[in-house]
Amino acid sequence: MGFGLIFLGWSTLFFFKTLPPINIIGCLLMLKGFDKLSDYGDNFRKAKNASVAFLAYFILYNVLWLLSLTNIFDYSKTFSLVYADQIAYRTILVILSVFLYRALGDISREVGFEKGEKREKSCTSFVIVFVIFLAVQLVCSFVGIGKYEAYLNLALVIFELVWLLQSAVYIYSCYMMIATQDIIDEENKKMREYDEKYSFRKLKKK
Repeated sequence: MGFGLIFLGWSTLFFFKTLPPINIIGCLLMLKGFDKLSDYGDNFRKAKNASVAFLAYFILYNVLWLLSLTNIFDYSKTFSLVYADQIAYRTILVILSVFLYRALGDISREVGFEKGEKREKSCTSFVIVFVIFLAVQLVCSFVGIGKYEAYLNLALVIFELVWLLQSAVYIYSCYMMIATQDIIDEENKKMREYDEKYSFRKLKKK
């Protein structure tokens, strides 16, 4: 149905850009998953657009990574580029997450998956806290606060990891409860059509 592809794509974010090519594959998987689900609501289409932006970001990031790897240009030594990279990556991640949670919440309400509705609220609260945390971290990084900046960065990474894990659990729960039920309904529909088709033939022969 698409949830499995989104889950696999989202899981690549746990690498935190340490293996750039994998993140591109992850974006393509999410893009395919959102495309499959785009008929189920406008928020899935918006999440699809956000995943396109993420894909564009990672393609650019890969180019910079390759330039740095080959010693042609090390962007990590340019503060403005590193600063812009953090803002771009996390801004797109936040936007993608918001539309993803709304989309999952909408489809959860449609099928009566109550846990899915509750998880939408809890995951959204994670986004709000992360944005506040990120704003503080970026300001502190810009003005410079010595040794405390390292601790703040570490705390932000840990929080982001927990947030990504929470989101992965949400996507997987929808995959198990909604996609599975959709498959069951589709199979039951095929069985009914099969029974109706062949029972009609038997009645006709009599």
